[in-house]
Amino acid sequence: MFQTDDLIYVPEGGRLTFDDVHLWRRVCIDTRKAGLRMRASAFERVSDQMRGALELVKVSDRHKDVADRVEENVGIMLKDLAGRAGALTGGVESRFADKIRQPSAKFWVRLSDIPAETFHQDDYEREVDTAGTSAAFHTYGNVTIAQLDNLEVAISGDEEGIRELPFSVDLPAEDGVTLNALSPVEPLHLIHEFCGVHGASSMGHTINLDTQGNIPEYHQFCTPLGTVGKKLLATLYFYIAFAPQARVAAPLSPNRLQPCMDILKQSEFEIVHEGPTHRIYQRGGDVVHVYFDLQGKEAEGVPVMPPLLVVACAGGLFDPMNRGALYEAIVDLLR
Repeated sequence: MFQTDDLIYVPEGGRLTFDDVHLWRRVCIDTRKAGLRMRASAFERVSDQMRGALELVKVSDRHKDVADRVEENVGIMLKDLAGRAGALTGGVESRFADKIRQPSAKFWVRLSDIPAETFHQDDYEREVDTAGTSAAFHTYGNVTIAQLDNLEVAISGDEEGIRELPFSVDLPAEDGVTLNALSPVEPLHLIHEFCGVHGASSMGHTINLDTQGNIPEYHQFCTPLGTVGKKLLATLYFYIAFAPQARVAAPLSPNRLQPCMDILKQSEFEIVHEGPTHRIYQRGGDVVHVYFDLQGKEAEGVPVMPPLLVVACAGGLFDPMNRGALYEAIVDLLR
C-alpha cells in the first residue's frame, strides 16, 4: 500500500508524533504501549477464511513442499488470535477523531505474517499488550496472510454476524493520545529528516508538509505496533484530511530568501533561534520561521526542499486566520 512512503518507526521509549502545521499543534500517540483485541465474531470470520485457504494450499501442487509448515504456522496464528478474541469491553471507549479534535481523522489495523510495506521484522520487536488502565479505540482492519497465497480478510464491522467495529486498539487512558500546541520558537522536525508527506522517519515523527513546503489535502502514514504471539505482526495506519482556512506556510523562490529575511529584520523582528537550515524570528506575539536547504526526497526529484516561509504565531494566537493575515502581509512586502 504505502511501500517506502509515510513509514514512521517509533524508537523504544518514544511516541508517535504528528505535527499539524496548519493548526500549529502536536498529536502524540503512545504506540509503544498499545494493546490489540479482536471481537469474537470477527475472529470466527478470519478463522473460517484462513482454514478454507489452508485446505486449498494443502491440495495444491504448487505448495505441496511447504504445506506441512504452513499448516503448523496457521495453527499457531489462529491460537494467538484466539487469545485476543472476545467482547471488546473494559476500558474507556474513545474515538481518535474526537481525541484530537479532527473530524476526518481515523486509523485502522493490519495484521500480517510478514512485515507491512517495507518495514523490517526488527521494527516489530515488542508484544502488543496493554499494561495498566487503558482507553479502547474501536476500529476496522484486515488480516493478510502471505503463506496462504496472500489471503486478505478485510473486516469493516458491517458484515453479517459482526455489525460492530472488529478491533480495539488499547492505549494508556491518561496520556495514550495527547494534543498540545507546538512551541512557536522551536524549529519543525524537518531540520532533522524529511518526515513530511511521502517521507519517512526513524525518530517517530511526521508532519503535514510536502516536499514543496505546502500543506496537503490529506496526510496518511503508518507505524509498527508490534507482534501478536509468535507469527503475526500488527501495523497501525492513519488518515487525516485538512481544509486549510488560510495560507500559513508556503515555499519561497530562492531569490526571495534573503529579501524575506531582510524584510523581517527591517520590520523589527529579532532572531530567537537559528541553525544551519533555519531562522526563527519574533516580534512581540508574532513568530515567523524561515527554512532553507532542508532535506527533501530524492525519489520525488526533490533532494533539497525549496526555501520555506512559515508563520507560527500572530498576535500571540495560533489561529490560522490571524497567521494567514501576517503571512500575506510579509508576502506583499516581497512583491
